[in-house]
Amino acid sequence: MVLRYLFVLLSLLTAYSQITCASTLQINRFAMATSIVNHEPVNIKEAFKVEDRTIAAFVEFIDTFPENITFCWFYNDHLYSQWKTHIPASPRFRTYSQVTAHPGHWNIKIVDSKDKIIKEQAFVVSTPVLESNREDKVSQIPYAVPSKKTRTKKTTTERPTSVREALRSLQPKKSDKQ
Repeated sequence: MVLRYLFVLLSLLTAYSQITCASTLQINRFAMATSIVNHEPVNIKEAFKVEDRTIAAFVEFIDTFPENITFCWFYNDHLYSQWKTHIPASPRFRTYSQVTAHPGHWNIKIVDSKDKIIKEQAFVVSTPVLESNREDKVSQIPYAVPSKKTRTKKTTTERPTSVREALRSLQPKKSDKQ
């Protein structure tokens, strides 16, 4: 009977050591994208613009064992954000982390519970090109500035000071009636 318990204990210890000494998680897919929809990366890119607004690091693991991982985001060589998550034992597991896009040099590191880097990816977030030879010397984003022919002067209207005034402004004027 004692031998039976020793055999069970020995087999449990062997199984535990195989799990804890297993190699790092296997990555099936890794992608940088602007968003994640239905657990899949959308608009996969290698370089980003500020207009993208968000940057997502997507990773798909295969044949996983229970493990904790951390997404470490570095912005201009300084730690910007960390997000920790648990990976369960599964034949396929997908997860992601995202940050807001700021112009500069970025680096994402996915690290296991033993601080071993599983995946690392560097990328750049760029700003829009500014037009510097404008007559009014105001920097504008080129694609946001209409041509001089289509530019219209903006008119401002005063806001109503009361609810009654606001309701009157919504009523059709005599000239509008037919």
